Amino acid sequence: MLNLDADFSHDPRYIPALLAGMDQADVMIGSRYVRGGGTPDWPLSRRLMSRALNAYARVLLGLSPCDCSGAFRCYRVALLQQIDFERIRSRGYAFQEEILWRLKRLGARFGETPIVFTDRRHGRSKINLREALTTLGIIFRLGVRNWLRL
Repeated sequence: MLNLDADFSHDPRYIPALLAGMDQADVMIGSRYVRGGGTPDWPLSRRLMSRALNAYARVLLGLSPCDCSGAFRCYRVALLQQIDFERIRSRGYAFQEEILWRLKRLGARFGETPIVFTDRRHGRSKINLREALTTLGIIFRLGVRNWLRL
């Protein structure tokens, strides 16, 4: 299953690299944070916030990918079918990290390929302070479960 934003911030030209990586991974992530990737249109504040969120998720959830919050991904369907989606707590942006954490617990192999993320050409972001705090809280609760091995 391939997932990308419909606002053209994820360039479809990266799809072949995502698909090629599925030979060795269960989840391929179009990563802004590996060599060759980037976020050239972002102000410093947005870059710092995104990097901090990714570090927070990696530490609390024990995730290996550099880009845990990006939505440009390819998933092995057979692995997704093993997830009990009734147990997913995220209803917003934290879904990106939660799904990786649940797949990690199933033994998923992660891969990343560089992408250059450009600001959306259409529409606007729906993130606000409430959503940001909700995301941090969900990741924290999942992190407690992760560290306690629940």
